Amino acid sequence: MTSPSTGASRGLMGLIVLFVVAGLTWLQGTQFLGSLGADTLKRGRIVLSSGDEAEFSVARNREGSARLVLDGDPATYSTLYFPSSHPEGTHLLADLALSHFPGRPPVRRKPLALHFLNGAPPPVFDDFARPKEVRLALLSRRANDPDVENVIPEANIVWETTVTFPDAQDFEVPLPVSPPGPSSNYPQNVKLWILKLTVLSVYPGKKYFHNVAIREIDYIDTDEYANKTVWSAKK
Repeated sequence: MTSPSTGASRGLMGLIVLFVVAGLTWLQGTQFLGSLGADTLKRGRIVLSSGDEAEFSVARNREGSARLVLDGDPATYSTLYFPSSHPEGTHLLADLALSHFPGRPPVRRKPLALHFLNGAPPPVFDDFARPKEVRLALLSRRANDPDVENVIPEANIVWETTVTFPDAQDFEVPLPVSPPGPSSNYPQNVKLWILKLTVLSVYPGKKYFHNVAIREIDYIDTDEYANKTVWSAKK
């Protein structure tokens, strides 16, 4: 039989746990600067590639070397297997940035362009294949913390185009995309921009015929005060 003092202690402990959980939930919902903003904009972005596990050992981890396109270091490079047996072909998905800069209120930002640093770095640039014809799609989904909600919201394509990369190391593609509406407080109108890059054809490499190299992908945007930002994982 439980004594009155034991029951009271358990009741008090239950109230403490309730307040702690409520406090954590409040923090997740209001501390945009310290949680989702920092994680997504700086170190929490994800890059996944299609890969071909049976033929390309680096692709056994779907992230593999693909994450190196967002590391802000031109000395590193991603390699994708081409042609891929994946139903959607040789492609990668990269979390680029949030549509609003953290603040109170959050400051919305207009997408400007995507900048690509193509191929492997010298002196092995010619050894690796490089993307030639590429399909680019900018996807948008509701920004959230999947670990809290236990769900990844559906992403929708907001812009898509097919371009031919010149066989050079720098190439920029404008993004004719409007920003979401203003936000009075996170997460209102805050979106996560995601890039889907699909390689349709390549410039052949002299040594590595199936390894398609990309060094960097930079997402460029500007806020309402014309402050231009080039997003990289180093920022």
